[in-house]
Amino acid sequence: MGPLRFWHVGSNAGATESYNCYKIIAKDLNLAKPWEESDKIEPESLVDTVFAVKKQIQDSAKPKKYG
Repeated sequence: MGPLRFWHVGSNAGATESYNCYKIIAKDLNLAKPWEESDKIEPESLVDTVFAVKKQIQDSAKPKKYG
């Protein structure tokens, strides 16, 4: 058995690492590879959604003009 591998405290376990990990697991276990399917329509970008919500929050904090 090889060396034990684990996430140490403070490690960077973000989306990129998760994506790379899934790609390896998908290859090993013959799972679906959605990034290779060209006929799929990409849903709304999470980044675009975050920016839209941020703008909405900023706009709601602006002073309102009356009369």
